[in-house]
Amino acid sequence: MNGDSKKRPIEERIAALMGKSAYRDLRDGVAMGGTLQFTDQDVAAAIGAAAHLGCRVGVMALETYYGSTLLHQVALLREWEESERKIGDTREQIVLTRFGGALAIQQMAGGKVASSAYSEYAYLIFSRREKLEARVRAAGAWLEEQRFNALRKVKTQLFQEAA
Repeated sequence: MNGDSKKRPIEERIAALMGKSAYRDLRDGVAMGGTLQFTDQDVAAAIGAAAHLGCRVGVMALETYYGSTLLHQVALLREWEESERKIGDTREQIVLTRFGGALAIQQMAGGKVASSAYSEYAYLIFSRREKLEARVRAAGAWLEEQRFNALRKVKTQLFQEAA
């Protein structure tokens, strides 16, 4: 491992662990700063620790976002549905939650959904476009919260180990 690889941001290393490059704006979240240098193994260990400490869903969201992968789509979708399930949900609410979650996960992985596609998707699931878009936004916000919390936990783990 050369010296330059130790200077890569944590988010880029998460993407690299997934065999990808982030191609994302890595300035979001807390900047590393200082002269600390972490190995890829340090980052992998911090990810594992974060997952073990209750951020399993967030770690999947991190890997989906920075790795631009749909590897965790089924598991994330299951968690999203579980978090939104209410007694007495109608079939329409269940379908909107599931479909909105799937679209939000695909968007988090870097996929694009054309504006015109929402109308077609809503038609196919017998719903209104506005309702579908609202569920996609809600799922996207939930995913971002999971990702943010996990990234914070990963960085905390790294800095605690470095101290």
